[in-house]
Formats: sequence, C-alpha cells, structure tokens
Amino acid sequence: MSALHKLPQSPPQRTRNRPVGVRRTQPQQRHQQNKQYHRTLALETSIKLATNLIISSIAVGTLIHLLPYRSAQQAKLVELQQEVQQVEHRVSSAKDAFGQAFNSDPKQVKEVLKQQTAMTDPSERQIVFDDRLSTANEKAAQLPE
Repeated sequence: MSALHKLPQSPPQRTRNRPVGVRRTQPQQRHQQNKQYHRTLALETSIKLATNLIISSIAVGTLIHLLPYRSAQQAKLVELQQEVQQVEHRVSSAKDAFGQAFNSDPKQVKEVLKQQTAMTDPSERQIVFDDRLSTANEKAAQLPE
C-alpha cells in the first residue's frame, strides 16, 4: 500500500552561484571597482602612448640626421655614374681598335703592327736618311778650290 501513496516532496534547493564566504558586493563597491579598473586601463594606455611617442620621436630625429648623409651619397653616386660612362666610352673605343687590329686579314695585321710599333717586315728594308753626309758635302762645296 505504501507503494501506491506518493511520498511528500521537499521544495527544490537553491544552488549558490558564488563561492561560500564571498559576500555580495554593494553598488558603491561595484562603482569603486569599476572606477579603479578604468583608472588602471587609462594609466596603461597612457604609458603605451608615451612609449610610442618617444620611439617615434627618436625615429624621426634619426631620419633627420641621416638626410645630409643621404644627399652626400647621392652626389657621390652621380659622380661615379659619370665616371662609369667615360670608362664605358673608352672601353668601346678600345674594343673597336682591337677589332680592327686582330679581327681582319693578315695583311692588315702587318699594317697595324707597322703603325703602332717600330717593327718592320723582314722582307722590307728600312731607309734612314742621314743628314751628316749631306752637311759634309755642303761644307766641301763651300771650300775654295
């Protein structure tokens, strides 16, 4: 019979969301906590801004100091580029002269050797005029006979 009767139920118990021993904060305490949190956040942000401003000012100062160095380097670069152009012109003319001397037929090589050196072809004889002999003949012609 007792199985047919329902047992009385106890009311549901409430579960606590907060740990035991922690009191519920009052509105004033919440306001003070929020105020402290916002102060800390503002201080942190201010420190970050100050640090970034210092780093930025150092970077700008460094760039300002580098500007004269950059202009000097640009001037040197322009000067070197002009020298390179002059050397390239000399190299191209030397290449042309080299091509004329050695990329032609053997007869022209002999002619170039004659022009640029004192060498002569062994089959030819070099004629040298001696002024001493002509002056001696003139003196002899001037002597009374």
